[in-house]
Amino acid sequence: MAPGISDLPMLPATAEEIANVSMYTEVVNKLVACIVNAVNDGKSVTAANKRLITVASEEIRRANLVLTNITSTLSSPAEDLKNDIITCVREEITHFKKSISSPSLGRSSYAQVVSSSANQSLTINNHGTPLPATKPALIVTPKTEVKNKQEVIDVWRKSISFRATRYAPARVQTVSHNKLRVEFDNEQQRDETLTRLLNSKVVTAEPARKLRPIIILKGISVDTPIEELVDIIKMQNTELSDTITEQDDLKFCFKRSNRNAVFRAQPTIWRKMISMCKLSIDHQRIHVEEFSPFMQCHKCYQFGHTKNKCTSENTACGHCAATTHNSENCPKRDNPHCAQCINCVAHNTKFSTKLIPNIRLHPLITPDCEP
Repeated sequence: MAPGISDLPMLPATAEEIANVSMYTEVVNKLVACIVNAVNDGKSVTAANKRLITVASEEIRRANLVLTNITSTLSSPAEDLKNDIITCVREEITHFKKSISSPSLGRSSYAQVVSSSANQSLTINNHGTPLPATKPALIVTPKTEVKNKQEVIDVWRKSISFRATRYAPARVQTVSHNKLRVEFDNEQQRDETLTRLLNSKVVTAEPARKLRPIIILKGISVDTPIEELVDIIKMQNTELSDTITEQDDLKFCFKRSNRNAVFRAQPTIWRKMISMCKLSIDHQRIHVEEFSPFMQCHKCYQFGHTKNKCTSENTACGHCAATTHNSENCPKRDNPHCAQCINCVAHNTKFSTKLIPNIRLHPLITPDCEP
C-alpha cells in the first residue's frame, strides 16, 4: 500500500524552490546531505529512512528537470554571436542581390573617356574649394640702399608700427629689386597704411598693381579668324555673354603655331572660364587652362629654362612629385588625394621648412601652391 501524503517524510528542500542555477545547487546539496544522514543513521537502514532516501532521490530528479527548463530559456554568448553573424550575412546577401540585379552601365566610349580626363585637368580645382583671391597690397621700396632682403624687412619694421591699430599685415613677402609686397585683409587697412607712409623718410609705398591673369585655349582650328575669336567666345558661350561687357575684359594676346591661343582676362571672367573647362568655338569644344608667362621646364619643373636645355637626370611628375615617371604616365593622376607639389618638397629639403606638400592636396601647376 502506497503511503499517504501525510506519511511522506519532510525534506529540507524541494524542487519548487529552484528559481536559478545557484538555487539548484543549494537544493541538491541539502537533498544529498539528507540522503547521507539517512544512510548513516543507526546500524541498519530503517523503513522510514528508506522512504526518506526514495523521496529525496525523486526530488533530485525533479530538480534536474527544473534546471533543464531554466538553462533552455537562457541563450549563451556563443549562441548570441552566432545569431548576429547569421543576421549580418543575410543582410549582406540581400544587399548584394540588389546591387547585381540593378541594370549595369555600358562601357564608356573613347570620347567619353577623353571628356572625363579633360574634366580632371590639373588646372581645375577638384575639391570644390574656391580659388585663392588676391588681397589688397602695397609695394614698399627703401629710400636708402640695402644689400639683402633681411635689411629690407628691417627698414620696413622701423618705418611703421601697428601696435596702436586693430590689425596687422596679412603677409609680408620680399620681391625683386629689394622690395616688399605687404598684403592686407581689406582695402581700408591698405589705404590707412599707405596714408601713414606718405611722409616716411625711409621707405616709399604704392598700391600693388594687379596684372590680369592669362588663359590658354588649346587646339583652335586654323580656319577660325584670330580677330573674331573674342566675339565668337562671347556669342557661343552663354555663361560669358553677360560677363564680358568691356573691350578689355577678354583680350587676345597671341597664338602659337600649335593652334593654342592665349588671352588676358578680367579675374572674374578668368575664373569662370577655368571652371567651365571647355568653350564652344565655331564647330569645336576647346579645352581651357590657365597659362603661366614664366619659362618653366616640363622635365624637372624648375623655372628659367626649357625641357630641351634641362640638365636634370630625373624626370619629375607634376602631379605626385615622383621621379620615376612623368605626369602623363602617372598611375595616381586620377586620384586628387595623391597630389603633391615637387616644388614644395624641394623647398622643404633646401630651406628646412615644414611646408606640407599635400596639405591642400595641390599638384604642381595650381594657384594653391605658395612655397
